[in-house]
Amino acid sequence: MTKQDPEAKLDGGWGWVVVVAGLIVYLIVFGSLRCQSVLFVYIVEEFQADFSDVAWVSSIATGGFSFAGVLAAPLISKLGHRWTVILGGSIAALGSLLASFAPTLLVLDLTAGILTGIGMGIAFVPTPVIIGHYFTKRRSLAINIASVGASVGTLAVCPLNQVITDAYTIRGYFLAFSAVFLNICVAGALMRPPPKAPGAEVADKEEVQTLLERTDAVDEIQKNTEFEKSAPENDKQRTSDDDNEIPKKYEEDEIELSQLIDKVEDKEAEVNEEKPDKNKKNEDTCWAKFINSPLLRNRSYIIYCVSQVVFLAGFLCNQLYIVPYAVIEVGLPKIEASLLMSIGAFIEIGSRLMFGFLGDLEKINRIWLFSGVLFIMSVFATILPFMKTFASLATITALTGLFQGGFSGMSVVILADIVGLKLYAPALGISTLLNGFGTLLTPPAVGLAVDATGKPSTALFISAGILFLGAILSGLIKISMNFEERDKKSHEKGAQKSTDQEKKHEMSEMKELTEINTNDGQVQ
Repeated sequence: MTKQDPEAKLDGGWGWVVVVAGLIVYLIVFGSLRCQSVLFVYIVEEFQADFSDVAWVSSIATGGFSFAGVLAAPLISKLGHRWTVILGGSIAALGSLLASFAPTLLVLDLTAGILTGIGMGIAFVPTPVIIGHYFTKRRSLAINIASVGASVGTLAVCPLNQVITDAYTIRGYFLAFSAVFLNICVAGALMRPPPKAPGAEVADKEEVQTLLERTDAVDEIQKNTEFEKSAPENDKQRTSDDDNEIPKKYEEDEIELSQLIDKVEDKEAEVNEEKPDKNKKNEDTCWAKFINSPLLRNRSYIIYCVSQVVFLAGFLCNQLYIVPYAVIEVGLPKIEASLLMSIGAFIEIGSRLMFGFLGDLEKINRIWLFSGVLFIMSVFATILPFMKTFASLATITALTGLFQGGFSGMSVVILADIVGLKLYAPALGISTLLNGFGTLLTPPAVGLAVDATGKPSTALFISAGILFLGAILSGLIKISMNFEERDKKSHEKGAQKSTDQEKKHEMSEMKELTEINTNDGQVQ
């Protein structure tokens, strides 16, 4: 019987439809998050509030997005990737719909902030996870193609926000975007479960059955051997040549039997691992596996989380103060200053595809590539405050956008390399949550330094230092993984040596017992 390769349908086919669906999710989610500054003036006019109060809407939405990473992992385990994305899109649409009727700014914080932010976060986390399950050889390229939606969203949603709000007021904007968020549900409906798990399970079951049949055959050989040893004396004389081969044959059969049993037990354990045990509570979920797994003691994952928190905090501060620096200190018109962000976003589109291709090359280590990208971005962030013309600022932002695609697209790709696909969802959820703390707390703290000096360039210098620290920490990820791999091989080698010694001792005892039985038969 020919077995079907469980990975035959991966790295193509419906996986590309899932990539397109992921691109739509990225476009709507990150386009909405990155372009909220366009709405500030309209919200101030509608609710007669200060900028500092209105800023909480964006901050709370970012916090809700980050917090949702913790909720998404158990939801994926219970509902699956498809229904989790649909649920997230529905919550975001509901939040935006209710925001259009908000009577006060506090209600707007709860609806457009918390509810919509949580919905977007729940929809986002399953997206790179299911793409990672659909692709093995082209995983980096596939996830980066989907993440291009974030750059396209920045280019498309910001002017769209302006047009809708000018035509229909801020309340009309929230009403319109409740319909836009429903498109996340449509994209989620396309994310059907990948074929890998069922195919792999069937293949394992067939192999176990084959091994069991071979074990039965060896059992039969053993019975025949024992029968030959207990044959009458006159039969032994007629088959004296065969008698001399009995101990050797018996020993070989026992060795084969022992090896097959070990292999069957290993395969049955692997298959049973994938089967859910309905009698166990709270142990089947992906989140429970994360809590009870060695992931919390995974040094590489911890370093990854810390480096991401630090680097993202510095990156957000850098992005927030580029335009104020260009307007206040360089003296550029607001239109030209805002154009700097569009230049970086446009270059980032091609950058994501380029680094997606580079990340799949066998000769390139993705983690080292990622660390190099972060270091180069830190260098450009340090140079930026010394630029005093539009041309020089545009050049630096374009170069930053060229490498920003490697940072934004590959950060979720290397996480799968660090923790594996089984723990990918909870690991991404925890990382997203921790990133939220960094991006919420750092900008106000840096803002105090800007208020003290009166120069936005102060924030740019501080953010450059933070970026360098995050880049250095990211370089420790691969070093830690190398140490963990070395320790694992050393442990496996020691365990194998102990197992070999035990088997050798057992076979020695078996050989002695066989010789004793043979000698007793000859004496009789």
